[in-house]
Amino acid sequence: RCLRNIPNVIACSRDIARRHQSVGLNTDVVENGVDLSLGQNIPNSLKKRVVRTELGLPQNRNIFITAGPFIKRKSLKYLINTFSKLETSDAPHLCLLGDGPMMRECHRIAKGQPNIFFRGWVKDIAPYLIAGDAYVSASRSEGLPNAVLEALSWGLPVYLSDIPSHQDILGNRPDAGHLFSLQDSEQLLTLLKSFSPSVCASTAARHIVTKRLNASRMSFDY
Repeated sequence: RCLRNIPNVIACSRDIARRHQSVGLNTDVVENGVDLSLGQNIPNSLKKRVVRTELGLPQNRNIFITAGPFIKRKSLKYLINTFSKLETSDAPHLCLLGDGPMMRECHRIAKGQPNIFFRGWVKDIAPYLIAGDAYVSASRSEGLPNAVLEALSWGLPVYLSDIPSHQDILGNRPDAGHLFSLQDSEQLLTLLKSFSPSVCASTAARHIVTKRLNASRMSFDY
């Protein structure tokens, strides 16, 4: 009712605009964009090793980053349970950034699993994105998530739940990551087992933000 009183309604994603349209609310779309003036690039292996040393992260493991509030909508228990099933010594690691009401429960579920670690709230997520090999989000609902865009700006391939907003992001470059269903407990597990860092995927990830989902394009659209 409030939005109907606004002359020009703007949505931050095509998914939100589609939902507005379904109830007869005309909405323009200006997609979120990440600020690329911060010096983001695809880090080389030396830079990655140096940052991992500074952060106390393992050097010889693939690391998936996820960031955000510890709330039900983010499906962090799903991620923890999935990574807990990876039993090999070289299994990918999951690094969780953030805090919130479900933090204690998530710690309990992880049960000291060696490939899952919590870093709490951090002031600057960039060092972790430099150190990581991929970004993962199991959110049940999003607008156009800035955390995913930040990860793309550092060339991280993204592994995303198959909600519409995530589909829209990877629709720009399907080779920049993978979608998985929250209804299929094995789909993400299979993707993790076959994961290998890829220059092509990193380049595609970076391309999404340099060509489309960046702050300069967003400001011009407004």
